[in-house]
Amino acid sequence: MGRDDDILLDLDIIANSQKSPVGVGEWITEHKGNAEFLSLSMPLAIDGAQIGGSRLLLRGPRSTPSSRPFYGLVALLFATIRGATFHLGRIEFDPENPIKPHRNPMNPHGAPPIVRGRQIHRFGSNRYLGLDAFRPEGRLPLAFPIEQEFVRFDDVMVLVRDEFLIPDFWVEEPVWSRQLV
Repeated sequence: MGRDDDILLDLDIIANSQKSPVGVGEWITEHKGNAEFLSLSMPLAIDGAQIGGSRLLLRGPRSTPSSRPFYGLVALLFATIRGATFHLGRIEFDPENPIKPHRNPMNPHGAPPIVRGRQIHRFGSNRYLGLDAFRPEGRLPLAFPIEQEFVRFDDVMVLVRDEFLIPDFWVEEPVWSRQLV
């Protein structure tokens, strides 16, 4: 097995193992240009040990349209192995531009050619694309639509817990600023 195969195997173990939060997550405000974002980064453990720098990141705009409470909110599962960061999963709860399509590469996993709106990028579906799919620039190219409507923050938490295998994950809903649009 080569180096990439070894890393893919480590990523596979992290992505498919039950994880638990390390510590209590705290929402912080970040600035990017004139925009404010809320983010929460939480280290994760497998069987009580932090492995591969695994962590969960929730991030979204501080101000959202009142009709779209989870506008721009994304959940990302990361791991750092041999000094490189890899994306193991991504959930886009309400993409900022739901009309702009996500175009999937040709694939044998049954993903539609185009996904609009809520979407999930799973580790298992992207694995066959190789290690580059998990690098930040690869961005987990294969996505599937999410049919579920997210009405409450608890709905968001349930999907994060289930998809990323973090059954004990819980944080308070951040203080969002709802804009009247």
